[in-house]
Amino acid sequence: MSTPDIVRLDFHVTPQGVVLAKFKRCQSVYMPTERTIKTEFDLENSIAWCLANGWTVRRWPNGARAWKGAAVPIRDQQAAERTQRDFPLPAVEAEPGELPAEYDYRYDG
Repeated sequence: MSTPDIVRLDFHVTPQGVVLAKFKRCQSVYMPTERTIKTEFDLENSIAWCLANGWTVRRWPNGARAWKGAAVPIRDQQAAERTQRDFPLPAVEAEPGELPAEYDYRYDG
């Protein structure tokens, strides 16, 4: 039996560095395989690599998520509504390009 490929990458910028989480998909569930903090990491270069290699990328301030192929929700509608209620977006306007055109709690954050 072959090992499933990495199909999702999560990037979160923190004061300690960029947290990189890698996921495999087993049946209909994402399974985390690795989570590391990279102190010397070029996020823009990594996102460019993902895009150049057919990955779908969604971004927000201090983070991004990439899927191999099409984006797949990471939360169902109820979980997205809870996340939106518990972690609302700031009222201030983001700089152009900082948030996806339509921020979606099923995919983002």
